[in-house]
Amino acid sequence: MFREKMGNEYLVVQDGTSEGTQIKYRKGEYWYKKDRRGREGLAEYLVSGLLAYSDLKEDEYAVYESGYINDSPGCRSKNFLKDGEELVTFYRLYYNEFGKDLSKILAVMERMEERIEFVVQFIWQMCGLDVTDYLKKIFTLDMDSARKWLEKEEISKEREVLLFQLERYPFLDLKETSNLRSSR
Repeated sequence: MFREKMGNEYLVVQDGTSEGTQIKYRKGEYWYKKDRRGREGLAEYLVSGLLAYSDLKEDEYAVYESGYINDSPGCRSKNFLKDGEELVTFYRLYYNEFGKDLSKILAVMERMEERIEFVVQFIWQMCGLDVTDYLKKIFTLDMDSARKWLEKEEISKEREVLLFQLERYPFLDLKETSNLRSSR
């Protein structure tokens, strides 16, 4: 767990639906995200912990660490951008091209498959990139990966929050969660 003091000189201002929910800083080799609505940093930390046990390669996701930024909860990850690169979200690309909110365009589509196809086609038309495999990877969370991570993770508030959340979905077939709770 880290504790970091940040001044406004490290503040990164970005617009967009996903980018706009957390206050972001860039200091040294790290990106910092300060929680704005509650536990976003914890969610980032938990998901990156789960992804470590997935089929994804280490360079296909950001590893997050939970901590405090100016005494407020948040998270940080090592900078994944190379010199001269900039993060451009699907939202920002759509807004820059059409001046419209991509999330509102997608919200009126009834089926998830329709939304995905819309995004895939849009990115192909704008950039010549096929993002189908990328989207498949980010939409997949292997429950076996979750079990492996939970077995390794020491007892912590984060571990208990994840167990509580997973137990809310009986279709996930997590019969072993009682063993995971009592094994430590």
